[in-house]
Amino acid sequence: MRELSYPGHVVPKLSVDGHALPADTLALLDREHLAHPSSLLAKLYWDVVEILADMLDLLAGTGLGSPLTDPKHRAVLRHAELLMLRCMSLHEYLDDLLTACAPASTKHELGACRKALSNQFGRDIRVPLNKVKHNGFTLAPITMTNPVTMVPGFVVYGPIGEGMAGPLSFSEKHGAETREGYSLPLFMRRAFALIFELTDLTLEPLVRWGAIRADTETRKAHNPNDARMKTLPGVVERLNALPRHGFMGEHETPSPVFNLSHNTLSMELGRTKKLRGHVRLQFQIPAIHQGAVIQMPYWSPDRSKDKH
Repeated sequence: MRELSYPGHVVPKLSVDGHALPADTLALLDREHLAHPSSLLAKLYWDVVEILADMLDLLAGTGLGSPLTDPKHRAVLRHAELLMLRCMSLHEYLDDLLTACAPASTKHELGACRKALSNQFGRDIRVPLNKVKHNGFTLAPITMTNPVTMVPGFVVYGPIGEGMAGPLSFSEKHGAETREGYSLPLFMRRAFALIFELTDLTLEPLVRWGAIRADTETRKAHNPNDARMKTLPGVVERLNALPRHGFMGEHETPSPVFNLSHNTLSMELGRTKKLRGHVRLQFQIPAIHQGAVIQMPYWSPDRSKDKH
């Protein structure tokens, strides 16, 4: 079990230690017009908690018998885009923070730190969000169901070349290492864990460079837990309760299991399982025009092109 926060805190460690910036670091951030980590990271964190709470409320109303055309499915995916944006904003801010605070003599170390940050951020958020922002893609609802479980998910859907529209994974230009379907529960748990993973990767070099000088007394004096704390136990419990099954390419992927005890967050990793038995896939085409050629997700090649 890995502790994500300091004892008595539920926010990322950097959000707490960000109160212990020496005067020269404060002056540097002001010169660079960079927000102070103590306030910005707490805000970002609680924004993510609220987005997850809204998504969980929406998912609670979409059961096994719920049609894929239910507006709640689309509303959940709009929240998923917002969650991606918050994660990307965090990554970009932390990258700027490292760059601003790195001593001139640590050029190679800075490069390694930034690369580690980028690798941890990964493709599962960066690629879908960039395609949605810049290339006319959208997140389209897909569900995977057997007689006892429904796994909600999304497909990154848009133009894939040769006049076709379909999952990004079929694009020869941009589809490498992308999946046809993404499990929404896995995505939500990974996004929540990512807030802590990215900030921890940033905290270590900042302490080493002397840009932060935190101690136990600082952590006792500053606690950015706020009124939204009351929603967190329910969010953690419901995140853990979501199905732990994944689409193809997600099986065996580490899936966070969170624990909130004595106002302290910790995490261990479970695994993403394959949905067994007779599995039914449903996909909603988000947009279509006359004469369009559609590549459907998870269809065999001889059945993959439907003309409308």
